[in-house]
Amino acid sequence: YTNQDQGDIKVDWNASTKDHVYGRYSQANIFNPNLNSVAVLNSTQNLFPANNGVVDYTRSFNPTFVNDFRVGVNYLPLLIGVPYGTIISPQGIGIPGAPTPYLPGFSFSTGNLTGGGFGGPGGSVFADTVGQVGDTAIISRGRHTMHVGVQIFRSRMNTNIQQSGSFRFSGQYTGAAEADFMAGLPTGIIGGNLGGTWGQRSTLAAGFFQDDWKVTPTLTLNLGLRYELNTPWVEVKDRQANFGLISGTEYIAGAPNCPYSNCRALY
Repeated sequence: YTNQDQGDIKVDWNASTKDHVYGRYSQANIFNPNLNSVAVLNSTQNLFPANNGVVDYTRSFNPTFVNDFRVGVNYLPLLIGVPYGTIISPQGIGIPGAPTPYLPGFSFSTGNLTGGGFGGPGGSVFADTVGQVGDTAIISRGRHTMHVGVQIFRSRMNTNIQQSGSFRFSGQYTGAAEADFMAGLPTGIIGGNLGGTWGQRSTLAAGFFQDDWKVTPTLTLNLGLRYELNTPWVEVKDRQANFGLISGTEYIAGAPNCPYSNCRALY
């Protein structure tokens, strides 16, 4: 099932004949679980909350000059996958050395269980935030209406992907995948990982100029110029790495041996 609740609050305030303030806050919560009656199939929780707010202040200095200032924030903390520490854990059923409390995924590629499986996949958190600040001056001069302004976007991505690990059975030992499973002979094993939260950051800064020029009563030209700077993604604690495609040399973000101008931006 899918349950969704959402709402908006909006305020318009004419503080004076020259000052206008506008504010809006929007919120939504979406819950879309996957419920299984068989415990080893794992139920998943899928939570998609959204929070968005903006405040706008417009000041009319005179009939030919108006300034508009706006601040906004968008926050999406998504929770996807199996709830942490579910009823069936690998430790509880005797799988030694399992590094997570999630039941690993078991898959079968041959035999009567071809394409079947159970367990997995772990849980993930994606908490993304974008903050925005912008200011626009609107200037009227004769047949020209000009917009001059700046915009700044700050993106924050905080991610935690928790993998349950997996066991794959192909029947290469006994001839049947389910028999390999009963004998405890997997073809391949992938270890789980609780990960940890890493945070990536990036900034977009832009300046623009626009001129709506009314050349004649029946002809208007819309002219504009915009410059944007998108900074590379960096990780807050330099937990990123890359390697030279030709040399094979490993480069660690923030390390002195990196040949690039911004070694924090490896991704």
